[in-house]
Amino acid sequence: MLLHRISTFNARAPATVDVSFTDGVSKSIDLSPMLNHLTYSKMYSALRTPDYFVLGKLDQECNVPVWPDGTDISPALLYEWEQRLPLILHDTTLA
Repeated sequence: MLLHRISTFNARAPATVDVSFTDGVSKSIDLSPMLNHLTYSKMYSALRTPDYFVLGKLDQECNVPVWPDGTDISPALLYEWEQRLPLILHDTTLA
């Protein structure tokens, strides 16, 4: 399993993250499809508030984007967002 390390992370309202990885890959990702999806909306409810969303920071020790309430998002998910989004949108296992 390849470990995707984040070098820079910025959370922008309403639900976009700008992320750069140590291998040179950079992305701007709109997370709203996941944040608003029925399966994940409870888990990420606080992140749907733009003023709260922008509080996301990169935890330097764990190398994971994290919010003040402890909510985090996997670097692997962000790195593979384009491949994983269709799976996320069709996931109804928690609904």
